[in-house]
Order: sequence, then C-alpha cells, then structure tokens
Amino acid sequence: MSKTQHLMWLRLFYSHHVLYIDENNIFEMNKQARFLRRISYWEFICKGPYTVVDHGPAPSLATVKSRLRKCKYQKYNLISFNCEHFVNYVMTGRVYSTQVQAVFSLCAATLLGELLS
Repeated sequence: MSKTQHLMWLRLFYSHHVLYIDENNIFEMNKQARFLRRISYWEFICKGPYTVVDHGPAPSLATVKSRLRKCKYQKYNLISFNCEHFVNYVMTGRVYSTQVQAVFSLCAATLLGELLS
C-alpha cells in the first residue's frame, strides 16, 4: 500500500476501522485504549481480511499529520468519537460514523412506528 487508507474489518455486530499510512504508521481508536494509539504491523496483519473504504483521493501527508495531532488527546466515545469517526475525520475532515447513523435511524424508525400504530 502506498497511500493513506481507511481500512475496515467486519465483525459480527459492528465494523472496526483503522488508518493505514505505512507499515510503521497504523492508527486506531478503541474502547480499551480510550485514546488514539499506534498499532504494530503484526497487530494489523492479525486482524484478518479487510476492506478498503474509498473516500476518493487521499489527503496530503501534511493534512493527515495535522488531523492526527488534533485527535491525539481525543477520548474514545462509542456514540460521538469511535474508530470510524476518527478515520473518517482524518480522511475527509468530517466527523461521522455510518454505523452510529444507522443505529439512530433504526431507533427513530422503530419509535415512529410505535407512535403511529
């Protein structure tokens, strides 16, 4: 891999996301670490098969480094800043999680269905 990429592993009820810059610079957020952490290439390989999430052209390395600095002390939060929020922010400049959006949409549709029945 030659450019910064958003990698995703599908799990049973969720997906896990990491930022891959090169073999020595792979970053993730998770609830165990609570903050941004660099993972080793071997930790990365042991996660198993992954999917590359396409965001179009990768941001410049200077932009990636600037956004990483801004995330350095950001605490992990499942709803407002999880691994997907983090990687989407570094890749696009926008903080969002399609997983969280899907859960809230499902909850809203269920609540609306109950109110209308």
